[in-house]
Amino acid sequence: MLFPADEDVPRLVAVHCTVKREIPGDDETIMYKPDLAMFLGGGCYDYQLIDRIGHSGRKLRQPIYHVIRDNFLNDGSPPNRCVRRLMRGKAPHAWAGNLLAMKVAGTGTFEKWVDMSMDDLPTVQAFYEWYPDEDGTCDSSVILEVR
Repeated sequence: MLFPADEDVPRLVAVHCTVKREIPGDDETIMYKPDLAMFLGGGCYDYQLIDRIGHSGRKLRQPIYHVIRDNFLNDGSPPNRCVRRLMRGKAPHAWAGNLLAMKVAGTGTFEKWVDMSMDDLPTVQAFYEWYPDEDGTCDSSVILEVR
């Protein structure tokens, strides 16, 4: 689900993935690396795990990764009009640039992505309501560099 910086509403998009096979020991793992540059531009990305509805609500069966440009507040990315409109101007964080939400199967690893639907929008919206948490951080993010 794409939250375009220059549009008013989020939309579903198809994210192409590169298949990568890893064989640690005797177990083969297939990873699907998403092509984020077509939606977010090049550089580094920050993945924020949404594994609950809201800050402390029910645990999700299929977690969602919220993907952003790592340096969006300082790289000239425009304010995200889509999130601002969705949250009626009351998001506690100044989101900028395009934002992407992607759902994973099961455990929250990058092994398999599954389709999102607009039914997932309230879960992402609940994330926008509380992020960042009380101490100004989100404790479950990982920075990935894509070249």
